[in-house]
Amino acid sequence: MSNVVQFRPAKDERHASGEAFCLQCRHEWVAVAPTGTVQLQCPQCLTMKGLFKYPCNLEAGAMIRVCNCGNDLFYLTTEGHLCPNCGTYQSY
Repeated sequence: MSNVVQFRPAKDERHASGEAFCLQCRHEWVAVAPTGTVQLQCPQCLTMKGLFKYPCNLEAGAMIRVCNCGNDLFYLTTEGHLCPNCGTYQSY
């Protein structure tokens, strides 16, 4: 594990950790980020297209929509839900 970076978070600052993946290059890693972080920087391609693999802090019973490409982040447009990863509109 040569990519492990040691850091000391500020007191009283909560963090989420878990498996992450990049929408750009599909690299997978274990990420740690302050609670509420939406995008992660991919350590391989350095884009800000990293996401935690599994959603967290969801209300009980919340439904998650997932595109066929595996992405669960969508842009809401006047024409529908657009997947920013593969560029397809979703229909339900």
